[in-house]
Amino acid sequence: MIFAGDVAIAQGDVFQFRGFPDRITAQPWILNLEGPVLGDEMKGCRGLHNASDWLLSFSGFRVRGVVLANNHIQDATNGIANTRALSKTLGLEAVGAGSDSREAAQPMLVSDGNLDYGVIAAGWSAIGCRPAKRNRPGVNPLRRKPLLRQVATLRKQSGIDRIVVILHGNYEFELYPQPSQRHLAHRLIDAGAHAVLFHHSHLASHVEQYLGQTIAYGLGNWAFSSGRFQNGRVLMPDEAFKQLAIEIGREHDSVHVAMFDPPNKVQYVRTEVIANQDSDLLAPFEGFDDRTYLAWFRRHRHKRRALPIFRHDEPKVIEQLKLGFVQTRNLLLASAFRWGVKSYGSTSRSGS
Repeated sequence: MIFAGDVAIAQGDVFQFRGFPDRITAQPWILNLEGPVLGDEMKGCRGLHNASDWLLSFSGFRVRGVVLANNHIQDATNGIANTRALSKTLGLEAVGAGSDSREAAQPMLVSDGNLDYGVIAAGWSAIGCRPAKRNRPGVNPLRRKPLLRQVATLRKQSGIDRIVVILHGNYEFELYPQPSQRHLAHRLIDAGAHAVLFHHSHLASHVEQYLGQTIAYGLGNWAFSSGRFQNGRVLMPDEAFKQLAIEIGREHDSVHVAMFDPPNKVQYVRTEVIANQDSDLLAPFEGFDDRTYLAWFRRHRHKRRALPIFRHDEPKVIEQLKLGFVQTRNLLLASAFRWGVKSYGSTSRSGS
């Protein structure tokens, strides 16, 4: 099973994937839909979205499911419900967001013909992923205890060979994981997950092996219509052109590397076994304990301007204050963007 990064395909765009070996395209794929799918009944979307014919870009791929746990899935009214319905008509499974908290937390169960996978997805409220409630649509929240329970429940289910957790977290254009989220990824592996994969940063980040399992801290984009949203003001910088797809297999896990060639081409580059210790994708902090990584992150992190570091061991009240600060900051940045005061992507490094 192969898991890829963000997909946001504007109306009229069809992406071309070049040089991908047949063995790769023939595998089942799970994609992150970074925004709702726009059907005829979905008007007035002011954010990221996907055109109703987005799947045409993947005509050569075997797409089996989509991830909806992100901060743009509700950029259109009824975005979650309509995207789930439209995905179902295409024969695709959906995970990570729903009409209520129960549906949002429901795992995706898919098979590649040899292995059966259970997939859980969640999104971080600090970056605008609105959590589902008992009677309100939203995203499965990125919270430690509920996610550990979800993994434990799935582990007890017979017939599941691989558990994969997909998290929409961190700040945009931050290469390295928040200490709290790296800690969570380790705990999810401890609980029985076979892989933890991160979206949202738009960057191809590093891959860490923990207890022999795979943690990928940023898959980057996979098919993103740069310059085609918000009157052309949503642009991806060159650093976001590298893209990753992670294959979770029986014998070993692999990473497929590709490069975005604007405006709509994606070129296959290479495939590596993740356990390869010579790979430039190997996390420089692999093997660090939490304290050592925190000190390392403070020295190396990219996003320093008015953005707090989230630690796993800080008091709940401090965490809530940090969340509130980041959410308020993001609302102000979003307002500035809507009014044309601020651009996004190549000239912006917002945390939303």
